[in-house]
Amino acid sequence: MRIVSLSEVNQHVAAEQAAEVLRSGGVAAVPTDTVYGLAGLADHPEAIKKMFAIKKRPQEKAFPVFVKDIAMARRYAYISYAKARILERVWPGAVT
Repeated sequence: MRIVSLSEVNQHVAAEQAAEVLRSGGVAAVPTDTVYGLAGLADHPEAIKKMFAIKKRPQEKAFPVFVKDIAMARRYAYISYAKARILERVWPGAVT
C-alpha cells in the first residue's frame, strides 16, 4: 500500500500516481467534496473484485460507474435514443 498526502503543490503528481495504480488493476482512495471514496477501473475485473472485498459488499449490490460521455456510458449500459437526448442536455453535470 502506498500513501500519498495530497496538497495543492503535488496535485498533478498525486493524480498520476493514482492513475498508475488504477491502470495496474489497483484500487485508490480518493477525496471527494465530502468524503473519501474508493476508485477502480470498471473494465478491470481484478479491481472490481478488490473493491467488493475491501468494502465487504454483497455481489448483488452494484457500484456506480463514472463516465465522461454517452459513448463511454454505452460501454456499460443500454442508453436509448430518448435517454441520450436528455443526457446531451444535462451533461456535464451530476446525473445518476
